[in-house]
Amino acid sequence: GQNTGLYNWVATAGGANLLLHKSRGATVGARAIVQNNDSFGTLLFMGDDGGSAFLQGATIFGAVDGAAPSTTSMPGRLVFSTTPAGSVTPAEAMRIDSAKAVTMQGTLGVTGASTLTTLIGTDATDSTTSTTGAFKTAGGLGVAKALNVGTTLGVTGITTFGAAARLKGSTVAALPAGTQGDVRFCTDLLAPA
Repeated sequence: GQNTGLYNWVATAGGANLLLHKSRGATVGARAIVQNNDSFGTLLFMGDDGGSAFLQGATIFGAVDGAAPSTTSMPGRLVFSTTPAGSVTPAEAMRIDSAKAVTMQGTLGVTGASTLTTLIGTDATDSTTSTTGAFKTAGGLGVAKALNVGTTLGVTGITTFGAAARLKGSTVAALPAGTQGDVRFCTDLLAPA
């Protein structure tokens, strides 16, 4: 296939760059500050439909992600979109915002490693004791191997199936009705608010 390359021969650590610039200036050279949600640019990945068009299969979109860009601040986000089967319209699959928060649609699959080592975040609503290292799921968290909790595990309910599911430790608290199997705790089990 055909390729496009950007080459940089220089005896420094720098490499080649692909620059996508955005200004609200109405003419070339006119300077005007961008606004929240303005697009920096989009990479489009397109395929021939065998008829009369090239259709989008995936996109990577960069945009301003803050209400007040300035000469000292340019908050941005990246949005990765893929087109599902039976459609011609890309749908958002993952977003990385200016606060480094990652939002994913669909299923997170981790392969090729036995441990997902780090899930880090801060949110004042997650816990009454600690907000560092919080991990939230909107539905459920399914763990195929081991779930290692270094500090406090806050739950509103635990259901286990068989003796293989364990959270080992010293502090024991009451479990909700319907709990099955052998369940223990590595630190503290926070009672539901």
